[in-house]
Amino acid sequence: MQDISKKFKFFKLRKRLWRSKPYAIYLQFYGAFLTWFIRINKSHTRIIFINGMRRSGNHYLMKTLMDSASATVIFYNNQRPRHNLDIRDGLQTKYRLSRNILILVGYEDLLVKDYYESCEFINQTHLKGVGYQKLLVVRDLRNVMASRLNHAHMAMHLKRNVKILEHTKTLWKDHHNCFGDTENHVIRYNFLIEDLSPIDLSLFYIIKLKESKKVLNRYGGGSSFNNEHFHSRYLKFKDDKTYLSLIYGLELQDEKIYGTW
Repeated sequence: MQDISKKFKFFKLRKRLWRSKPYAIYLQFYGAFLTWFIRINKSHTRIIFINGMRRSGNHYLMKTLMDSASATVIFYNNQRPRHNLDIRDGLQTKYRLSRNILILVGYEDLLVKDYYESCEFINQTHLKGVGYQKLLVVRDLRNVMASRLNHAHMAMHLKRNVKILEHTKTLWKDHHNCFGDTENHVIRYNFLIEDLSPIDLSLFYIIKLKESKKVLNRYGGGSSFNNEHFHSRYLKFKDDKTYLSLIYGLELQDEKIYGTW
């Protein structure tokens, strides 16, 4: 969450703040202010939707877009499918001396079909007619699965529930099936600037891309590992049975896109 909670250095203190009644009241007022602020500047507002698997680099993509934009940026995190924008599951803002507004809307773990329907819902209701762009961020098989297993809560469910494990594999395959489709903008975590560069983002107040350097200080409490070796994190789990089940059958598709095997 932001804006007050990000001032707290320790994650446990931030969590206590999030659960407090004063903070709930603060969110109500801040959410109402943002709704008003966007409404009066609607003609200068643009939206970039982002979807990806959790631990796939969604927030690194968001941070790069936020740092690159010349407009005021409002990032709504972890939105529910086919619902209006809600700040209760995470918000980050960067105000600039400009009437232009770029809204970043983040979804996680949505199938592509559900993602597109959610984008259309917002564009036809809450922000009807506002120009938008859809991005789908993906990450190589080995490291995204390792990152999910490195998250204690996610790892517990993956190890105990085969349906969750199979759905995780379905998500990865569903997202990567869009790679190469000219109607979709698939952004690979490993090739962030390379995949973003061909997209005309000038209508979204982004002229020059500035890749974020805040690698370990990412939204949501930071990296799930304590070093920057993002492309070799799978080595920690290479003999783990759940990890081997997660990557089984998807290796060839991963190799075609990333060439890592």
